[in-house]
Amino acid sequence: MIVNTDANGFEVIYHSTHGLLAGKIANYIADEFFGHKKFEIIIAITSHDDLQPSIEDGDHISENGMLKNFTENSQPIIVVIDRCKNIMSEAHRRSPYIEVLVSMHLDFLYTDLAKSSKMMSSFLSEQKALREDLIKLHSISKSDFEKGYQVLLFCDRLSLILSQNQIPFAGRELEINKSIDGKTYFVSEDEQGNLNVQPWIFYCEQFEVSIPVRRLKKTSFKSNSEFKNSLRQCKINDKVWKFAE
Repeated sequence: MIVNTDANGFEVIYHSTHGLLAGKIANYIADEFFGHKKFEIIIAITSHDDLQPSIEDGDHISENGMLKNFTENSQPIIVVIDRCKNIMSEAHRRSPYIEVLVSMHLDFLYTDLAKSSKMMSSFLSEQKALREDLIKLHSISKSDFEKGYQVLLFCDRLSLILSQNQIPFAGRELEINKSIDGKTYFVSEDEQGNLNVQPWIFYCEQFEVSIPVRRLKKTSFKSNSEFKNSLRQCKINDKVWKFAE
């Protein structure tokens, strides 16, 4: 889960909700930037984090009673690999195209970890062979998958920036990443609170996206069970971002 803190408590965003936001952003990107299967690409973007650690998994409370952000909640390698296999099983049941895109993303996420883990290195090698087999079997060029995956990378990163409240103040630009068409993208906020992305790759001059977020007024918790009970009872509000060229 993604955790933001302020003077009023915690804001909690599920990983699957971050994926939903990424998919909504993708829905506004102009068709020319997609490969041949736009719908499958958007499904892959929306669902790519669905099986990441859930609220029921792991210990979400630090020693001082604060909530842990997803970057602080590490798990054993075997648990991570089992989750990756489940993610790939879900992708396999959707379509070969989605399966390749999700496999590419796992490779992106865990390449560094594979340098120190033989288990992860072996898993990623298996994924590389799987991608090559699927691409050959379905006669789709690697460049087409790469084009779709660049859209996934862009949307995933921009969604994380928004979900973690990382947009800078005073109109300053923040780099999103280098992705679609090999270009580097930046996001900034104007005086009216609208967000602008440069280069602008969306098919309309302005649009709006939103996700449900959970607001917890408590600033500390004694246990995971106390946190989970509070989360079930808290009010859910929509968080909205407006984009304008």
